[in-house]
Formats: sequence, C-alpha cells, structure tokens
Amino acid sequence: MNSLSVKDRLDSFRDRFAGCSVVVFADVSTGMVLSASSRERTTQEKLDDLCRRAASRLAAGAHAGVSNRFFGANGLTPSLIEFDAAQRFCIVRSNHADEEALCFLHDGPEPVSEMLAVASELLSDIGAEG
Repeated sequence: MNSLSVKDRLDSFRDRFAGCSVVVFADVSTGMVLSASSRERTTQEKLDDLCRRAASRLAAGAHAGVSNRFFGANGLTPSLIEFDAAQRFCIVRSNHADEEALCFLHDGPEPVSEMLAVASELLSDIGAEG
C-alpha cells in the first residue's frame, strides 16, 4: 500500500511534467473536485470550472473517437485533449470508476502520450487503493 495521499500524488504528477500548471482529481458524475495541485495559487472557481468542463466533454462522448484514434482500438483509457493557442486541456477517465477523472492544463514540450499514460497509471493506483 502506498502511503502517499492523493494530493501528494497529484503534486508528483505536476512536478514530473514541468508544463503542467494544474491537475484536478474529479468526480465528473457530481462535478466535484476531490483533490487538486497547482503551480500557482488557484481559485476554487477555476478548479470547479475545469471539473465542469471535463464532465461536459465526457458526458457528450467526445472522448471516444479521440481515444480510439490516439491509442488505437485497444486504447489505454478514455481520454480527451483540447488544444488552444496557449495550452492543452487534457482529461483522462479512470478504468476503475467511470466517475473519476484527472483533468489538467499543460503548456510544456512533454509528449501528450506520456502524460496520458502516467495519468492513467495514477488513476489506476488511486482506484486500487480506494
């Protein structure tokens, strides 16, 4: 059993990817932020907005086509990536519990595939202990 808290794990994830400014562990079925880690002080409203955005995208089924194209038919986990001029908004849904997801903002050079794989692993670890 891992003695790290969910918050500690989110901090480690964010530290691993220098371009990750915020990561949220969310219950997308209720729209609740369960835990979060951010590079700079972040308001609860911003965290809640990320959670609502993720819930909206996942509820719409937008992740299915992206995940299949990105990972192939046997993809890692349902995922969605949105790009804008400044950053990527990534959502990774848990394989253990459909309501759990990681949402994060990223503006660094790290490969998206690596970030999504590590996020999927992190969700599996959290789910295995929950």
